Amino acid sequence: MKTHPVTRGPHTNRDERPSKRALVQASRLAAREALRPLSFEVLRRLNASTFTSGAALARALAVSRSTVWLAVRAIEGAGVAVARGRGRGYRLV
Repeated sequence: MKTHPVTRGPHTNRDERPSKRALVQASRLAAREALRPLSFEVLRRLNASTFTSGAALARALAVSRSTVWLAVRAIEGAGVAVARGRGRGYRLV
């Protein structure tokens, strides 16, 4: 039997290998799971009374602003209401 180098599983022919789309979806799922601790840390730093800028969150967490943006999207996806103020940042609603 052949072994596919990406999945390390036995495959007898090309049709049995995971599709490129399936591999991309698995990669995205893994990225979301890895983001969870960061999302909780961002959520912990947000409050309802004041806006916190994405840049300030990024500096405090040693990540990029786009990573903070993704974490905020994950928080919203979990059902938490987050207000976004252009030029002001994020706050809980």
